[in-house]
Amino acid sequence: MDTISEQQHIKRIMQMEARVNACQRCSSSRRCLRKPALGKGDLTPEVLLVFMSARHSENMNYMEIRQMLKKELATERIYHTYMARCQPQACVHIDDLEDMLMRETAFFESSCPFLGPVCQGVPIVPAGTQITACLPYLMEEIDILAPQTIILFGERTAEFGLKALGILEKPIIPGFYLNSGRSIYTTEKESVFTSEDARKLAAFTNRQVELA
Repeated sequence: MDTISEQQHIKRIMQMEARVNACQRCSSSRRCLRKPALGKGDLTPEVLLVFMSARHSENMNYMEIRQMLKKELATERIYHTYMARCQPQACVHIDDLEDMLMRETAFFESSCPFLGPVCQGVPIVPAGTQITACLPYLMEEIDILAPQTIILFGERTAEFGLKALGILEKPIIPGFYLNSGRSIYTTEKESVFTSEDARKLAAFTNRQVELA
C-alpha cells in the first residue's frame, strides 16, 4: 500500500470510528457507558476477530486470545472488533429513577452518575435489535480492512455475522464458510476459548488452505 492509499485507508477508519462514538441508535445502552468499544490491531490485517461485545471479565481477555492466535496462525497482522459496540448493563439504580434524564450526553462521557467511578451494573447479553443496529459498522469495518480471514466467536456472533454476509444457514461451531473469496471461521465464544481451541482453529485453517 503506497503512502497516499495508506492515508486514505486510515482516514476511512477514523471517520467510521467518529460515527461510532457519536452513535445514538441505542441510547439506553450508553447510559452507563463512557464510550463505545472500537476495534484494535493491525490496520491491514490478514485476520479479523469478531467478539460479541467488550465485556470486562477475568476469563475474557481479548488480547490474550489475540496472542494465542498470533502464535498458532503465525501472523502478526490481526485486528479485533465487536458485534455490539456498547455493552448493555442491568442497573437497579437507573430502574429506580425513571424520572431522571438518563440520555443526556453528559452521562455518556462520565462515570456512573450514582456511584461515581465504580459501576455496579451487571453486563447482559446484547439484544438482537442492538446487534442489528451495530451491524452496519461491522460491515463497513470489513470493507475497509479487507481481511483474508474472519473468525466469529460464539454461536450468536456467528449467526448475526453470517447472515449479514449473506450466509443464511444455521452456524456450525466450529465451522468454515467461503464468502467472496474470503474465509470465515466460527469457533467457541470468547469466554470459553482456550489455547487448545486456538490450536484446533489453526489446524482447521491449514487444512482448508491445503484443500483449496
